[in-house]
Amino acid sequence: SDGFVGGIVRMKVLHLLIRTQLLLYRRFEKDVQSLKYPAFDVLLECIRLPSSWKSKAEAQDNASPLPSGLLQETRVEMMTQTVELIFRTCLVSPMNAGELISQGGVRTLSVLLQIVTRALRGLAEKGDLSRKFGRTVQYTLRTLSGLSFYEEGRESFLANDS
Repeated sequence: SDGFVGGIVRMKVLHLLIRTQLLLYRRFEKDVQSLKYPAFDVLLECIRLPSSWKSKAEAQDNASPLPSGLLQETRVEMMTQTVELIFRTCLVSPMNAGELISQGGVRTLSVLLQIVTRALRGLAEKGDLSRKFGRTVQYTLRTLSGLSFYEEGRESFLANDS
């Protein structure tokens, strides 16, 4: 619950809502494709890591994100399902991709990818070859590559590169 305003209770409620919406986007793609997803700000907040972790993302030490709450099973599961929901909303509708870009989704997903890949390297160095973040990386990369299809997405990538 580190990084969630409202703590563990709010995190559990949001996780339940995300899982429910994910079911809808998996099963009823055609029915939801004309609808604009109304809560990207909430989804981005769910995967936005606490500001105290920013220095860990920039650190050269691969193990630096490991002591944090990043590895907690509930946190990993929620991040993975949130990123999958973001991916699926953009997959069914280009207007959702545009909205995600305008709300800073490229930057948030890029930072998440940076921290998660660093954590994976740290786990590998410790001999832990678990696939803890495999799906998180998969859906983050799929979403970012989809966003790069749009001019606004490419501009956002270039703006974040500096």
